[in-house]
Amino acid sequence: MQIDGSDVTVLPAQKRSIGFVFQHYAAFKHMSVARNVAFGLEIRKVPKARIRARVDELLQLVQLSQHGHKLPSQLSGGQRQRMALARALAIDPTVLLLDEPFGALDAKVRRELRDWLRRLHEDVHVTSVFVTHDQEEALEVADTVVVVNEGRIEQVGTPDEIYDSPATDFVFQFIGEATRLGPVQLRPHDVVIRPEAEGDGWAGRITRWNRIGFEVRLEVTLDASVQPGPVQVQLTRTEMQGLGIGLGDAVRVAAHLNAELRPV
Repeated sequence: MQIDGSDVTVLPAQKRSIGFVFQHYAAFKHMSVARNVAFGLEIRKVPKARIRARVDELLQLVQLSQHGHKLPSQLSGGQRQRMALARALAIDPTVLLLDEPFGALDAKVRRELRDWLRRLHEDVHVTSVFVTHDQEEALEVADTVVVVNEGRIEQVGTPDEIYDSPATDFVFQFIGEATRLGPVQLRPHDVVIRPEAEGDGWAGRITRWNRIGFEVRLEVTLDASVQPGPVQVQLTRTEMQGLGIGLGDAVRVAAHLNAELRPV
């Protein structure tokens, strides 16, 4: 294994200059937050004054300055994960590895930490490898996304490249939502829907309606000879209100002119 051009395969773990953030924090429960952050420096025999200064700097960076004296059990899940990140950064790693670091947190905290981690990288310039099964998380946090399927790399690219120009059917279906419309697959937000009398395309009927916040998700059932399953459609609430259609209405659906289309 090479890091920054150097082979570190035979080096002891503590000399590889790798920071690691676990999914479940892996905190030392009997140590304070400050001692947890200091641990990597202590085993490297760094002078105590430098350790104190580094710990203070990192606790301020991860917004935990007032919690340094507490035990990990006294922190919230998001705070514990920020502590774990500070501990990984303490040794000034060349590479930071994050193994599904937000997987154990609820959705709201995950979104907050994703925003926080992006901002943190503007201050701490360290190469990070972030492993996640959350597609939205990968697209939001990463500069470069690597999609892996059963140990094989399917595609490497920017979030825009991965989403807008998927290299394989697996990437297309794995990154973001996908639906079928007749002989092709496309994104649900690329399906154009209109009242039956006003639009062109496949004729169908709205058989499911689900509003999630600002978004409305529809299922449109076509004639079984055209397609056995429903077409998934995503619209904003404002778009839906403008169309004047509802559950049970007859509609027509077609692909947006600029939609990425893939044969079924």
